Amino acid sequence: MKKFLSIITSAILVASLAGCGGATNSADGSNTVNKDNITIGIAQFAEHPSLENCREGFIQGLAEAGYKEGENLTIDYKNAEADMSIANQVAQSMASGKNDLICAIATPMAQAVYNAAQPKNIPVVYTAVTAKEDGTGVGKITGTSDKLAVDAQLKMIREFLPDAKKIGILYSTSETNSVSAIAEYKELAPKYNFEIVDKGISQPS
Repeated sequence: MKKFLSIITSAILVASLAGCGGATNSADGSNTVNKDNITIGIAQFAEHPSLENCREGFIQGLAEAGYKEGENLTIDYKNAEADMSIANQVAQSMASGKNDLICAIATPMAQAVYNAAQPKNIPVVYTAVTAKEDGTGVGKITGTSDKLAVDAQLKMIREFLPDAKKIGILYSTSETNSVSAIAEYKELAPKYNFEIVDKGISQPS
């Protein structure tokens, strides 16, 4: 995942910065990256190994695109500690600061950052989110999705366990992407003759 994110970041960074101080137009009209110092906000929703991996991959991608912290890059990192009210505060703070671009990690953080940054025309890159059903973004925002391949998972389980009848799934009721994933599992389960037995959890015990 980290290497994938670094590749994606390198590919989209020039396009994302095209509308701000980090890019200029060359004589032939194409966008070229200005290596003068830029500031990028990284807003992470919670402490979690997979989200840490996403942040490290994003920073690696910045380096591969020519932006290195302490040289021509300043990183403004904040963590919302899995609290939506803090996430909104972080988003508003970053949108009110001097960030040329904001990277939002996890769906709740991406939603908060999008709402805060779009009115101020600040480009947003997201990761570890579930994208729209048609796979597209909205407005000046782009990134990568971690949407589950539900159909492929159910097919694989059926191949491995031909006699299985029920699948138990624990999910977080406080995360929109978890709720939507459960709905998709239930929708597709009959296709493979499965019954989904789900249990929602609002907070860790």
